[in-house]
Parts: sequence; C-alpha cells; structure tokens
Amino acid sequence: MRKSGLLAGLLLSVVLAGCTSVQSLHNDVADISAITPKAPLDYSRCVAAGWSKITGEDAPNITIVDGYSVELSKGKRVDGVLDAVSVGSVTRVSIWYRRHNAERFAQFTAVAHTCI
Repeated sequence: MRKSGLLAGLLLSVVLAGCTSVQSLHNDVADISAITPKAPLDYSRCVAAGWSKITGEDAPNITIVDGYSVELSKGKRVDGVLDAVSVGSVTRVSIWYRRHNAERFAQFTAVAHTCI
C-alpha cells in the first residue's frame, strides 16, 4: 500500500510539473512578438504544420481565449509555445522559448515568420 501511494504521488508530481512548465513560459515576456492579417486558426495551422515537419511530432492547435496555441514539444517536454490571438482585425502572435534562446530555435522562428 505504501509503495503504491508513493508511486501515485510521484506520478502526480510529474504530471503537475509538466503543466506548470507550460504555464511558466507564459509568465515571462514573449521572446518574439508579431502581427499578421491572417485569422488565428489559419496562422496557427500553418505554424503547427511547419513545426511538425521539423520535429516529426504532432503540434496540435489548442483553443485558447480569442485564438489558438501551438506547443513545440519533443516527447512530453515542451520547449516553446506560440499563441495566435485575435485583436481587432489582426492577429497578435507571441512565442515563448524555454531558454529564451531564439537562436537555438531559429528554424522554428523561421516557420513562424514564413506563415505571417
């Protein structure tokens, strides 16, 4: 009984740490900000497709308030998040990278710029 309780607690900690890490990216100032005339869904679909080609992993669109979010992940680790949010007649794009190292993520940034 004790081992299963410890295992359950450890598993819960790992799950919560994963959720917290994505949120922690949003707590900082975005590494990249841009504006596009495209609708949030169209823009996020373009970025998700490009990021998926690079990583070989699925990059789904996640519905958020007034837009969509795309996570840059490798397995269960999230290294970046892009939000595309409708602001009037344009879409505001924000990208956060885990280590604030935009140069390391240059190919992903290039996809985001190509989609604008």
